[in-house]
Amino acid sequence: MSLEKLLEENKIERIEKKEFSLELAERDLKAAKDNISSENFDWALSIAYIVVYDAADYVSRAVAEEAIKQAEIFVQEIRTYVLKIGTKGEK
Repeated sequence: MSLEKLLEENKIERIEKKEFSLELAERDLKAAKDNISSENFDWALSIAYIVVYDAADYVSRAVAEEAIKQAEIFVQEIRTYVLKIGTKGEK
C-alpha cells in the first residue's frame, strides 16, 4: 500500500518537516558554552542536548524518507518479478 493511500485512508498522518537551521544550532551551542563558563551546567547540558536531538532528528527523517522510497522500488521490482515468473517455480 502506498503512503498516499495510507494518508487518504487516515491510517497515517503527514508531519510537517522541521527544517534544521545551522545558524540556530551554532547560536545555541554558543549559549551552551556561555552557560558552562557561568557554571550553569544543567542549562548547558539541556541546550546542547536539544541541538544534538534536532540535528539527529533532521538527519534521521532524511534517511527514513530515502529508505521508504528505496523499499517501495524494491517491493515493486519483486512484484514485477513474481508476476513475470508466475507459478513456474511451484510444484
